[in-house]
Amino acid sequence: PVSWPLVRTHAGSGRKFLLYGAHAGHIGGRPVAEGRMLLAELLEHATQRKFVYRH
Repeated sequence: PVSWPLVRTHAGSGRKFLLYGAHAGHIGGRPVAEGRMLLAELLEHATQRKFVYRH
């Protein structure tokens, strides 16, 4: 598996953004179960209608 940062910084705006896909299995440095729970919570938060852009 390859490790990638979960939070990145947009080069143009300098704003932080969350980037992970459905393939993300855990968060490095945390117990697997805890990391999976956190990923599920982040997904639930990030996919609220007010945060989702549709075109």
